[in-house]
Amino acid sequence: MRLNKYLAQCGVGSRRKCDELINSGKVFVNGAKANLGKEINGEEDITVNGHKVKALDKLYYFILNKPKGCITTVQDDRERTTVIDIFSKAYKSLNGVNAVVPKVYPVGRLDYNTQGMLILTNDGYFANSLIHPSRKIYKTYQAIIYPQISQKEIERLESGVMIDNVKTLPAKVKILENKSSNKQLLEISIFQGRNRQVRKMLESVGAKVQDLKRVAIGELKLGKLSCGQIKELTKDNVYQIFDIN
Repeated sequence: MRLNKYLAQCGVGSRRKCDELINSGKVFVNGAKANLGKEINGEEDITVNGHKVKALDKLYYFILNKPKGCITTVQDDRERTTVIDIFSKAYKSLNGVNAVVPKVYPVGRLDYNTQGMLILTNDGYFANSLIHPSRKIYKTYQAIIYPQISQKEIERLESGVMIDNVKTLPAKVKILENKSSNKQLLEISIFQGRNRQVRKMLESVGAKVQDLKRVAIGELKLGKLSCGQIKELTKDNVYQIFDIN
């Protein structure tokens, strides 16, 4: 295994951050300064900034159906409900009130008023692989909007619109249902991760969002997982789904 991948899985940081640490001479393997590209087997004595690095006892991967009204952070200085609060409650509901809740963190973000799929893990390598722009992993949302938009406006969304003075990258958009004379249910897939991007894209073509839910990340689907509930996945499962090596 590459050293940077191992360090990321140990929670040191992203693979890029680990590369920076190696380049700056802060990583030692068996007492020798490490070089980029070094291969290891995990049995070595590895230190970063003089501190010994220890592999995590277990790597965890969960899907959470995030409810509205909570923020996508590990903790909040304003004492608002976080996704970790929701995760902990769901984990203890499944495993007993005295269960030790694993330390995981969210991969990417969902805004306060958006529901849907969020992945939580303690595998830094997996997390950073998943969100790296070069991978172009689509996140799929369902949005109830009003008023209805035309095919011309859908084509604008697909080719890119200006939000915050920057044009969005191509998207996939389709009408799932005309819910009334004024409302539509849309499916929108994007691989960017800009702040409130889907809402701002729709606002740019004159539509307001009544409800927004993320239903898939890549080929991984939320399915029938209830709001506020979690589902655990295996490393082999998620690495295969996202084709991560």
